[in-house]
Amino acid sequence: MSFIQGKPEAPQEYLALSQHFSGKGYLLRQIIPFNLHASALQGESGMRGNMRKAAEFYEWIIPQVGEPFRQYPTSAIGYTILAEIACEKGQLDKALHNIKTALRLCAQVGDPGILVPAYLAYARIKLSQGEYGAAQELISTVAKHKGVSTSPRWSCILEAQRVRFALRLPDPQRLHIADKWLTRWGLKPGDEISPLQEFEYTTLLRVLLAKGEPDQALALAERLLPGMELEGSIGGLIELRLLQALSWSASGKTANALAALEKALAMADEHGYYRLLLDEGAPLMELLRTYYEQNRRLSGSSLPKARLLPYVRQLIDASPENTQPEETPGLPELHEPLTRREIEIVKLLAAGRTNQEISAELFISPTTVKTHLRNIFRKLNVSNRTQAVARANLLKLK
Repeated sequence: MSFIQGKPEAPQEYLALSQHFSGKGYLLRQIIPFNLHASALQGESGMRGNMRKAAEFYEWIIPQVGEPFRQYPTSAIGYTILAEIACEKGQLDKALHNIKTALRLCAQVGDPGILVPAYLAYARIKLSQGEYGAAQELISTVAKHKGVSTSPRWSCILEAQRVRFALRLPDPQRLHIADKWLTRWGLKPGDEISPLQEFEYTTLLRVLLAKGEPDQALALAERLLPGMELEGSIGGLIELRLLQALSWSASGKTANALAALEKALAMADEHGYYRLLLDEGAPLMELLRTYYEQNRRLSGSSLPKARLLPYVRQLIDASPENTQPEETPGLPELHEPLTRREIEIVKLLAAGRTNQEISAELFISPTTVKTHLRNIFRKLNVSNRTQAVARANLLKLK
């Protein structure tokens, strides 16, 4: 468990041992333990460990092993981790490349413990691109997978992720979705919390905050904190500190909010987290600006606050509108713009892909492809694939 705690000792023991042997044969035999040990970085619900150590780990082993690593099914774990790292850094093209490699390898295994984290990572990448519908679609796809649909554990995690997605948008049904999840699984702020339930109860904390109950959110955060510190879940601790900061801010206690924010910033900067903060949206951006303005006079000094200022400035300058779907470029004549996912499908149509090929390429079901096509035809006012491609070309969609 040392890697999930952000401690590199165990992976470096593997590296030292492997470097002692010559040739790729020994390394190839180590692919499974390498991947399974590194999977502790993720946890069931996503990247929670030391991303910089993870990147170092895989940057070393992939060139050493070469092509066999890229083909071995359990290497899906490694590619999922690399996808999450790239997403955290804002390198979304690289993240997409790695996660698609992971999902191709997942198809050879069918293990929910490998498959679910990969789909969750893919969904978060899509959400970072502003594709809310595509993210929810991916959750629905993996939820139907054999071994996932019959598992209460995986079902609860996937539904928790749905709630998180809903809470990030001005969805009038978002609290209804959250309450339905809480009722189904019987989650309450005063429950005894298992270390394995960190993701679900952090989601509950978000629900309390969305309902305007910051005091209850803060009380739950205090109960979650010792377990997370004991486990050393870096990503989880950063998220919890951010939620504490937002809860204090909602309570009108700015000084407390900034103190919690500073703790989150120090960990996030040290361990290379970026997207985790950006995706919190406008309320956190407001706090970041307040923190920066209060401390900018310290710029250039050796104080800890001053060392955080460049990182804070980087976050403020990025501040993307992640919660708004991107409008279709070059389609001002359309009454209803195409979504990014629909644009993606039109481009695949133009490349001559069949429904089955589109399904495989995007990791969605053939039925979902048909639904997208109906929406595309309606929006473009056409009746078939050929007309859709011609209309897209006319409007310079491609």
